[in-house]
Amino acid sequence: MEKIMGYGRKALFLVRVLSGYEERRIRFLRLQIQNRVEQALERRSVFRIRYKNKPYHRNSVD
Repeated sequence: MEKIMGYGRKALFLVRVLSGYEERRIRFLRLQIQNRVEQALERRSVFRIRYKNKPYHRNSVD
């Protein structure tokens, strides 16, 4: 039974690859990650500009 399930998984994967679904999915995930990185860099730059002149205070005791 496990062999049949394995063949089924392989067949479904081949169908997804041949139909272009996997390529579109990978492209979508890459674009999503790229957008997240750009947003994080934008938030980081805004944070740096906003708090550039304020001193940094550590809560730990030296």
